[in-house]
Amino acid sequence: MHKFKSIGIVLYDDFNSLDVAGPYQVFYWLRFFLKKQVSIYMIGPKKNSKVKSREGVKWVCETGYKDVPKDLDIIMIPGGGGPGFEHLLENKDDKYHDFYQLVDPPYNSGDPLVASATTLYNVNLQL
Repeated sequence: MHKFKSIGIVLYDDFNSLDVAGPYQVFYWLRFFLKKQVSIYMIGPKKNSKVKSREGVKWVCETGYKDVPKDLDIIMIPGGGGPGFEHLLENKDDKYHDFYQLVDPPYNSGDPLVASATTLYNVNLQL
């Protein structure tokens, strides 16, 4: 089992807000109740850039692709739809794909965006 300490959440235009807000809240309370230091990074193309979710909510990407720690334990890609999602799936020249090649996470979800950028693996996680 792997004890994780850092989580990156990649934001892009047209992602589903609930796919970010729900897990973020769970990670927040895990830190609070379990007294574990877990760093959560909201990741986007550039530090402090803004993206708009599918529902129209503007989110700030506190961390840019170039600023992400290379030792993230988990990278979470929220679901989505619409032009932003399709752009990432189809455009291999997007900075998202460069970012994923730099980080090369050893485990992640089976999301189509992840599948388009890297190899998928399975792992058991433990807090």
